[in-house]
Amino acid sequence: MSNKSHLILLKEKLIRKLLCKENVLRKLLYMEEGEYVAHCLEFDLVTTSTKSFEEASMELNELVESYVSYAHEYDNFENLYKLAPFKYWIMLQFATRYEDRLEHDKQPIKIRDKIYSIEAATA
Repeated sequence: MSNKSHLILLKEKLIRKLLCKENVLRKLLYMEEGEYVAHCLEFDLVTTSTKSFEEASMELNELVESYVSYAHEYDNFENLYKLAPFKYWIMLQFATRYEDRLEHDKQPIKIRDKIYSIEAATA
């Protein structure tokens, strides 16, 4: 394994230790090039919308559910977590908590017998 690979693994471990909360998935909502972006930081999944944060957020929830269901179906949990680049974790630290108005966002997600809640913030 190269030094660059070691640094990437070290950075991911550091992010998890310092910023990740147990049993919580973080969703960062921000504007980029005129689009509303919803980004799940633990899985590095992204959706966009030209209409609203709510639409991008709802699409991201559906994507996360499909992603977790696929991992469960094929027993592929070791590849489930792929952390977003560090700059988005920094954006999260300066973001404002965002309460989605959609009931769908209040539904927890089950991953390997653990229940995860979703927290959203706008940057």
